[in-house]
Amino acid sequence: MSLTYIAAYDGTDASRSAVQFAVELARVERASVVAAHVYPFMAPVHVRGALPAADRELQEDARAAGRAVLDGLDVDGIARRVLACGSPAHVLHDLAVEERASLVAVGVTHHEHVGRLVPGSVGAKLMHAAPCPVAAVPAGATIGPIATIGVAYDGGPESRRALLSAERLAASVGARIVMIGAYDLPVYAGPALATSWDIDPAMRDAFASELREAADAITSVPVEIRLVLGPAGATIAEATRDDIDLLVTGSRGYGPIRSVLLGGTSRHLVDHAACPVVVVPRASGAEIDREPEQAVAQA
Repeated sequence: MSLTYIAAYDGTDASRSAVQFAVELARVERASVVAAHVYPFMAPVHVRGALPAADRELQEDARAAGRAVLDGLDVDGIARRVLACGSPAHVLHDLAVEERASLVAVGVTHHEHVGRLVPGSVGAKLMHAAPCPVAAVPAGATIGPIATIGVAYDGGPESRRALLSAERLAASVGARIVMIGAYDLPVYAGPALATSWDIDPAMRDAFASELREAADAITSVPVEIRLVLGPAGATIAEATRDDIDLLVTGSRGYGPIRSVLLGGTSRHLVDHAACPVVVVPRASGAEIDREPEQAVAQA
């Protein structure tokens, strides 16, 4: 069965980047792309003198405006859907289920001090309900061939799933993997402030050994390990500014099965990474382009 990627499009630069990312990934994955524009459903007015014909006309005008937005998207070879909704995030979720989508791409726009994925936005809500991996694509991101895939790795089950997904994608597109492990340094009080690195350097060696063991298990693509010091979200986001074309991260480990759920680290990465970020659902074995049933079968 062919793969389907969905890109939410509303005419903004960020949503255009999301479409471009989905198209580029679909090109190498031989997937189809659906650009979806969601417009608000206008409920009928139930008051004396209200005309049903006027309600229908308003609804038709809103749909026509949505179609015009999609018609302005100068990308060939993709399907286009105009959908009415009460909740855009719910409609995109339902579309992903209907299309058996393997990926939903949304654009995110940088806002100083509050991050890029604005709380309450469609992208933010979708990130907490998507039944498949979600790609958060920064506005103005350079979209091109994926040569290096970063993986936020801490040894937990979520990051192991992210690594499996990244490995399959890297093998498909001919990319290498960079595993980025962040070690946060707690500070201990004493005669002089000291970090756990100073007190027990074995901690560093143990974490590095864990990264190496996971990397050695990957034989299909080249793997590099990078160990960064500091809070995971901030240090991994900074590391993406070097040569990472795409970052894959896991969602937090609680909530509904097969859902994307942002935790503190994944939220920070979505907000601040310099490249597109794919957040993998918590279903065991989830991969970027697998059918939902196949992903669950790996649990």
